Amino acid sequence: MEILGIILLIVLAAYILDMVICTIYCKAKKKKDKVKLAQMDCDAEEELQNEPAPALKESGVVWRIKQLLNGWMLYSVARLGRVPCQTYRKWKLKHVYQMTIEKNVVIYGDCWFRAPWNITIGRGTVVGDGCKLDGRNGLVIGENVNMSTAVFIYTEQHDVNDPYFESGRSGGKVVIGNRAWLSSRTTVLPKVCVGEGAVLASGALASKDLEAFGIYGGVPAKKIGQRSRDLRYEFDGSALPFF
Repeated sequence: MEILGIILLIVLAAYILDMVICTIYCKAKKKKDKVKLAQMDCDAEEELQNEPAPALKESGVVWRIKQLLNGWMLYSVARLGRVPCQTYRKWKLKHVYQMTIEKNVVIYGDCWFRAPWNITIGRGTVVGDGCKLDGRNGLVIGENVNMSTAVFIYTEQHDVNDPYFESGRSGGKVVIGNRAWLSSRTTVLPKVCVGEGAVLASGALASKDLEAFGIYGGVPAKKIGQRSRDLRYEFDGSALPFF
């Protein structure tokens, strides 16, 4: 019993240490990224006139520590998606990983978030199982949005024409309007704005803005229909337990 008690204390201490490190790291990143994202918005036009400089390659002990922390955050958030308790997952995403989550949000299992401190999810939104949401350059999701299984949203990607294969100017903020529906296995690329009430049909890829209440399908997505503007539904946060 004494050995068991020692093991439990070690596990508890490791858990608390992990929570403290993750919270401090995410708060610091959120503060730093807030300045960076604001500057990106202000410098958008100026950047169009200048060639992006190659990224400086860091090295040394500090760089290795940063890489360890970055890798641990990615692993830690991915691991959280497998915990069979939605209340705990949302609590940790909000208070440890610094994600902005409003009331009645549902986040199903096996979801993965990159830079969660730069992600805002509005009231009543449902995030389906297996979704991958990237907040590196800012991701704002409105109210009563429905994301089905395996929706991928990217705010940064490699620029195929960049001589150093960096992201260059390819990255940018993504905004999802109220009551939009992103169906199963859809993808939204950087700098895209999905209008209010818009629908992205299953398997489609949004590489450009989607008009409000438009229905889009295909790769790349093209408008195939028009949705009713009389949308009154509000999701109340109901969700399946354990999932």
